[in-house]
Amino acid sequence: MVMGNVTRLHVTRLKLFVGTREEAYKVALLDADQFVIYKIHYWRGDPNKRSEMFFYTEFTDGDCVLLPYSKDLSSSVQFDEFIHSEPQLFPLRFNSNDAPKRITVLKRQPITSVNVGDTFFLDLRYFGYSWYDSLNLPDAYVTTHVVACEYVD
Repeated sequence: MVMGNVTRLHVTRLKLFVGTREEAYKVALLDADQFVIYKIHYWRGDPNKRSEMFFYTEFTDGDCVLLPYSKDLSSSVQFDEFIHSEPQLFPLRFNSNDAPKRITVLKRQPITSVNVGDTFFLDLRYFGYSWYDSLNLPDAYVTTHVVACEYVD
């Protein structure tokens, strides 16, 4: 039987690994310079400017690092769960070209779940991300700083 273009790989650096599947997985991660995310704890930056976003990320080995937004980070399950838990990160749920359209659609929807007189607490970051950064609040990203608001109309 004749086969089309066949690519043959020539392996030159191969070593026998003796260990468990879990140990092999850990070694493979180290080999590929990959680490498993345990949890994303908080964020800073402007969600409309991905290049300015940072995420405080804890890895399964216990290391905690402030990571910039990246394709590698954003493709993780933990990142997806985190951005769905933070309303301000709504733009990050979509690719950068689609996000403005989704925001416009969201803004056009009527607000029906509140009543005049209801009180709510608004995260200060909604007033502007650069302004918020300039406040130099203690634990500015670990703690959500809010202001009480009331629906009047």
